[in-house]
Amino acid sequence: MQTRIGLALAWLVAGSPAAAQGQPPVTITILLYNYAQVPEPELLKTRQVVARIYGQVGVTVEWAECPISPWETSWPAACSATRGLKYPEIRLLSEAGARYAGVGRDALGFALHSGSRGVLANVFWDRVRRLAGAPQRDPGVLLGHVLAHELGHLLLGPGSHCSSNLMRNGWGTRELEWAMRGSLRFLPEEAEQIRFRLLPGSAPGGAAVASLSPPE
Repeated sequence: MQTRIGLALAWLVAGSPAAAQGQPPVTITILLYNYAQVPEPELLKTRQVVARIYGQVGVTVEWAECPISPWETSWPAACSATRGLKYPEIRLLSEAGARYAGVGRDALGFALHSGSRGVLANVFWDRVRRLAGAPQRDPGVLLGHVLAHELGHLLLGPGSHCSSNLMRNGWGTRELEWAMRGSLRFLPEEAEQIRFRLLPGSAPGGAAVASLSPPE
């Protein structure tokens, strides 16, 4: 079943060309593979966070929950689409999946971007849940921010870590608190680049791998 959780908001970045010209939001469809079996209540919060963050930059997010076993006989048609900027694949993996992927033990996820094909990000649910830790940090909300970060790498291309806010590498206590308050977001220049790359005819960048780590 395909779930649409999109916020058809005007682009909220002050002075943005899209807002000035009244352009409608662009749309991406996330091909979601829930290998970690994240519970539905947490997934709902995750979808809401991602929809809000991308809605703020004029991007509507649609979700296609794709099969995780060969025995599943029905799934959204979008799951058969060619992966790309408008059909990014997100895999939610367990700790065992993180070890199999061979990433550092502190990585919360990583994104792989190679031209217009093979657009893929992995997010490690067990590590996100462990990092949430304190009762006031909702793991589903934190998962949404990590997923939004990794998706940001797919859309922004190589070298997309920055020194502050959502795309900062190495989140500290400040970023975790901002995430819980809903204050982590894209910088204005990142928002403009994301919209540009999602417009028809825009050229994707080269290959890159980027990962997000917990507090330094």
